Amino acid sequence: MKNPKLRTTLALTILALAFVIHALADDRDSFLRDVFERGFRFSSTVEFPGLVSQQHNACDPNCPIPAPDATLGRRNFGFSADQKTIENSLGLFQGQSHSVGAPTIVSNGRTCATCHRPDSVDTKGNVIDEINLGLPHTLPLSNVISLSDPLFTGRVADDNDHPQGFSNLNEHALVAIRPGRMDSLIPLDSPFRQLQVWRRSNRFVNTGLAIGMLHDNRGRDIQETARGAIFTHTQNADVRFDDLLRSPNPKFPMSGPPDFEERPRNIAAFIETVSISHPQLKAFLNPSDPAMNPMCSNAAGAMCKPADCLRVTGSASCDLYTVLVKDPFFTVPVRTEAQTRGRDLFKQQCMGCHNTPNVFSNIEHVPGNPLSFAPRPGHTFDIGVAQRNRFNLDFRTYICPNSVNPCAESQKTLVRVVLPLAKEDGTLVNVPVMVDPGSAGGTGRYEDLYRFKVPQLRRVARTGPYFHDNSADTLEQVLDYLTSDAFSNSADGRKFPIKLNDQQRKDLLEFLRIL
Repeated sequence: MKNPKLRTTLALTILALAFVIHALADDRDSFLRDVFERGFRFSSTVEFPGLVSQQHNACDPNCPIPAPDATLGRRNFGFSADQKTIENSLGLFQGQSHSVGAPTIVSNGRTCATCHRPDSVDTKGNVIDEINLGLPHTLPLSNVISLSDPLFTGRVADDNDHPQGFSNLNEHALVAIRPGRMDSLIPLDSPFRQLQVWRRSNRFVNTGLAIGMLHDNRGRDIQETARGAIFTHTQNADVRFDDLLRSPNPKFPMSGPPDFEERPRNIAAFIETVSISHPQLKAFLNPSDPAMNPMCSNAAGAMCKPADCLRVTGSASCDLYTVLVKDPFFTVPVRTEAQTRGRDLFKQQCMGCHNTPNVFSNIEHVPGNPLSFAPRPGHTFDIGVAQRNRFNLDFRTYICPNSVNPCAESQKTLVRVVLPLAKEDGTLVNVPVMVDPGSAGGTGRYEDLYRFKVPQLRRVARTGPYFHDNSADTLEQVLDYLTSDAFSNSADGRKFPIKLNDQQRKDLLEFLRIL
């Protein structure tokens, strides 16, 4: 090689590469995680694809399947007409299924409303516990829910009578979940089928404005999530009974259309629309619907003004959706200096993850098209909460060893599940489940260990306890954790450190309380 400049450049390149390789050898897992994360699609577009309640906009009234019925969905969910009491006449799932291998399904009395309950009210109708379609804030739950309620009597359908099952439910409001339980492509003795974790029951606020469902981002939309919940929470066996998910619809007789599931769609339509808070956020449900997304005007009752358009776009003419996207705090009633300082702190230290304008979930959660292919990687985060395991939860699964079938109660034992997780480089790592593995329990990817989706934050002051395992009782405890060494040393805490002095902490709390 005669060119000295080229020789020097090449030598420096080789030297730099050697340093890189050495660095990768020292921190290979971090490198693989970074490679893995670059595979995500990051988006600045505020859109919520796949909403069941909007699927008939283009084809109605000549759509090939009936429109979802939110009113029937409310009854399928298990609510009375005023949504104040549990009414289960159309919420139970029982009968002779014709699905392959399915026995007669006997109801255990549970509905969606068993775990996603209405607000508690006193004898005068005043709300004494704003539950937001979750479990009561009062713990233990048996202080406010009878032990004869299906929440407790149907518990074995979730936890298989795990020795910690009752105490985790009653004292911590945690439900046993088996992420791979109904996946017919996974063998019965697979550790992904046996995996059992403990998680809080979601409160339904802005559920239709989330991308990806469940704490580990496993569900792609509400319909799919409801479908899985119906199978898993209403039976002790591990069988599917898809044909029992039908419900009467005046437009279509029970005999048709074939192979069509209506109840999950009805439930999805109900949840998508009933849980929206602040009302202006309905513009996000369907930006092309002028009823949901009106033009800004000075008319009485208008949800945005021409002055708002002028401020965010430079033109006096725009619609509500545009204002919501352009002003991420438009619907937040900031009034005091402390709230203003808290908003600015939130913008600086929290919006890297809670970046959906006016909803404060995460834009970058990436769904696949529901029911057509496997989920794409979701943008989930490891902030160290799972590894902390504040309540010392036991993550062994209570089953018969060696897939004994039939399994007698006396044969059950606590089994430590070991997940074979695939790394980005193709190697397999066997990980004993000592704490909640997060998204990895559904994806089988090593880089997904301990990762969870970002929750939306509207009404956050009234939707505690917090984190996937209810391990923070108050917003103060949330901030205590997010400024602790446990968070700072977590995979994503190292990337997004949060530093607050005493005054900043007070200001941020003031802002969070008005969301």
